Amino acid sequence: MRVINFFFGYPFVLLAFVVLSALVQSGLNAGVEGDYVFESSGLYVTITGYNGSDTEISIPSTLGGLPVRGIGDRAFQSKRMTRAVIPEGVESIGLRAFYGCAAMTDIVLSHTLLSIGQDAFSGCFSLTSIFVPSYVSSIHESAFNTCRSMTSIHVDAENPTYQSVGGLLVARDGLQLLVCPRGYEGHLTIPDELGVIVSSAFAGCEKLTRVTLQSGLDTVPPYAFLSCIALEQVDLPAGLKSIENWAFQQCELLESIKLPASLEQIGVAAFSGCLSLSEITIPQGVTAVGGAAFQGCVELSTAVFEGHAPNMSVQVFDGAAVGFSIFHRPGADGFSSPLWLGYPCEMLPNQVPVLVGIGNREVVLGESITFPVLVSDGDSLQSLSYSANGGE
Repeated sequence: MRVINFFFGYPFVLLAFVVLSALVQSGLNAGVEGDYVFESSGLYVTITGYNGSDTEISIPSTLGGLPVRGIGDRAFQSKRMTRAVIPEGVESIGLRAFYGCAAMTDIVLSHTLLSIGQDAFSGCFSLTSIFVPSYVSSIHESAFNTCRSMTSIHVDAENPTYQSVGGLLVARDGLQLLVCPRGYEGHLTIPDELGVIVSSAFAGCEKLTRVTLQSGLDTVPPYAFLSCIALEQVDLPAGLKSIENWAFQQCELLESIKLPASLEQIGVAAFSGCLSLSEITIPQGVTAVGGAAFQGCVELSTAVFEGHAPNMSVQVFDGAAVGFSIFHRPGADGFSSPLWLGYPCEMLPNQVPVLVGIGNREVVLGESITFPVLVSDGDSLQSLSYSANGGE
């Protein structure tokens, strides 16, 4: 074991002793060189800490006479650097390796890099973009969380795993949207070919105001739009079947959302904390609504169910507006009045369909004519019948 002894003061010595003791017990050798603390396998080293105060650093490619292969967990966490260059030879960046480096505006990744770990750059508030090299094959979904200034993620054209589409991180096959940079601003339209959005893809995009999800998407995954606090409008596609747990939680400016007729399931806390949501219509095909799905929607005054009562978990509408009521269509099963599951509930009056006038015209005997019909509730046009009498 290579040990360098020098005095940093009692707290540092105690911490170093604990760290070095743990490394010895794990079979790894520990060392310190300059401002860098590292662990050695005997063949290569992983940086585990940095004691310097430089704002711009070029991480050395060797320490203790061995090549640096990894940036370890929390190695540079909360340091005040503005720029860092990771040397060639480094293959991995660990958990929270640069977490909370709030002043960092530039990071240069090594071309040999293979993986970027959980929350590796989370909290790098000043980082505006990042370039992913060609060999990177693993990026944790939370690697760039709370990078609120980041507007684009660029990817080497030769990377076989990832690509960049309009600044979004997308799987190379073009079918999965993986990460939206947290600083993306304004209206975003998801391309048609992206049929899968992964969990947390947009979580914490605080400047996103509108998103249009295109056809082909059948699920909004967990945490997809969590805490998109500026999101005012969401356009959901026909064919969508499921909105998963916490999908739109804490979208505080979302005032309304039209759920497509194809929808079958609404997950736990899917819209909880949507403080501006004033009304919701649950489509006929929805069979399950998860617990706390609309909890804490303090402006929510009405919920209209188009079909039979779905399976409902607890506290779905707790914390809604004073006077909140549930309404259902005539003939719908499973509801009760005046209360259903503890919420005020009543049947909507059936609205008579209206024939639209076609004006004065001459009709010959045996001729068919068509009248447009306006339906204002859940009636099916196939179930409506009309008759007309004519004379000479």
